Amino acid sequence: MRVLRRLGTLAASAAVAATLIVGLPQPAQAAPAAAEAWTCPAGPEPGVWDPALIRTPVPAVYVWNRKIELRYHGSTRCAWGRISNGVWGDQIWVDWAPSRGAAWRQLGVDSIPYGGTQDYTTAYNDAGFVMRACGKAHDRVEIACTGWY
Repeated sequence: MRVLRRLGTLAASAAVAATLIVGLPQPAQAAPAAAEAWTCPAGPEPGVWDPALIRTPVPAVYVWNRKIELRYHGSTRCAWGRISNGVWGDQIWVDWAPSRGAAWRQLGVDSIPYGGTQDYTTAYNDAGFVMRACGKAHDRVEIACTGWY
């Protein structure tokens, strides 16, 4: 009986915590309207593409010595974010918009895995949109974003 009462108390506490968390304002995060519009011909993993065709169309930015880049593959029209010189838990994501920052939306957040020093986001087809890469050190609040491309 005592165990059941304790479980009931824990469940009630969890429900209160969930209500508080759900009630907090959340950043704008939306999935692309149609998955096929975002499909990259070579797949979502930019590591499979020929490095000779990959470029960095806007200058990289730095936050707490982490390098944040927007990378682009011209023949597939796909872009992705990359963070390097980092540590476990540092985050990278891309934002997309129909024009230079108007009504931008965040596309996913990736983190450097345990033992790693870099990570990249999924590659997204940017046809008709502009994109930028943003990132942050895991233990800091400052965020750095590249210019739009």
